[in-house]
Amino acid sequence: MTRFIGLMVVWNDERFVRPALEAAHEALDDIFVAIATAPWNGPPEPHDRTMKYVNEVMGSCELCKDHVFLGSWSTEADQRNAALDAIIASEMRAGRDPFNGDTWIVIVDADEVYDITQLQQTLSSWRHLRNADLVKVVQRVYFKHGDWLVTPDTHTADVFVRLHSDFRFTLYRGGTIGPRIVTLPAERLVVHHFNTVGTFEEIVSKHEHFSHAGTQLATWYETWKNATLESRDLHQISPHLLPGLRKVQLNELPPHLLKYHDDLCLSS
Repeated sequence: MTRFIGLMVVWNDERFVRPALEAAHEALDDIFVAIATAPWNGPPEPHDRTMKYVNEVMGSCELCKDHVFLGSWSTEADQRNAALDAIIASEMRAGRDPFNGDTWIVIVDADEVYDITQLQQTLSSWRHLRNADLVKVVQRVYFKHGDWLVTPDTHTADVFVRLHSDFRFTLYRGGTIGPRIVTLPAERLVVHHFNTVGTFEEIVSKHEHFSHAGTQLATWYETWKNATLESRDLHQISPHLLPGLRKVQLNELPPHLLKYHDDLCLSS
């Protein structure tokens, strides 16, 4: 039987962790969350409400309580591999072989939200993807206060990874993946990505502490702060990767995300 197990790593990411977890918790067979006590880069900051919100979603399930754990890791790959090891150990304790070729790790970041129904429909028709090693998903990238979208949708993310005995995360969300790679069309599944949404202070903190810290353009914070719908070339490392912006329509958002609408349309 095919199993889909979510893997989330997080540090101080309270704004979107609830809708991100809610979709994964409802659609996947299991999910593990590794919460860092310190960032990968830069000085630690006081903890926000991430742990509280994770427990709100996960705590209703007795079997899930052991799936949320704290730790300190120096790199993103280290943190992801710690969660991966926890998944493998849990599957073995349950008498399941995690390397049977039918166990999939689903990378769920704390600022990435799925439409629950769309995700469930994708998983229910997975037989068409059984021969893949990696399944990529189109990212719908939101910008600034969450009411703008990057256009066109050209970004993809590694999301579904077939677990094998040699698999390890090596850089960011990538790892030792087999050669058979499939990208799902956007009409099948998209991931709503909020990496560049927040207050200015949140954006600075997030991008100074995450795994790409030190690689982005020195002028990018001003680019983000001064952006308008007419702005172009907005990516923090390679500007052309975020070519333009358009307004978000509410019917484009995952329905369960609408209850967090105030977290999207922030005051400038």
